[in-house]
Amino acid sequence: KKIDVLVNNAGIAIKGTADIKTEDFEKIIKINLLGAFYVMHEVVPYMKQQRSGHIINMASTAAKDARANLGAYAASKFGLAGYSDALFKELADFNIDVSTLCPGMVATEMSDGSPIPDTEKIQPEDIAESIEYILKLSQHAIVKEIVIKCRKKI
Repeated sequence: KKIDVLVNNAGIAIKGTADIKTEDFEKIIKINLLGAFYVMHEVVPYMKQQRSGHIINMASTAAKDARANLGAYAASKFGLAGYSDALFKELADFNIDVSTLCPGMVATEMSDGSPIPDTEKIQPEDIAESIEYILKLSQHAIVKEIVIKCRKKI
């Protein structure tokens, strides 16, 4: 079995920080952080054995700048970004690259109900092209992190 690329892109957002229900906080952490961890935990041994691979973790601009009323979401994405940073350093000797994408609001179901129209949000194609760019670089170049902001101020 050979695994060249892993893209961890599962995620949910539920509003709340101090007032969030415990079960909602746990759900966010389980999906956004633990879900990515579980997949990486299974994939990394194969990549280490083959001494190659690329892990791309989808964090969020919330991993850089938490928003009020989205504290649980920010906690999950800060955690994912921190874990990715440690993996970036730990797996380098195995020729395994780890990149973190931190997009702002993307035109997906997750951002439905936002006051920003889909046409003014980051497009899913922008994310796909960012991943393609990361994977096309020479073996001597690694993208550690990309932050993609929406032009529209939130």
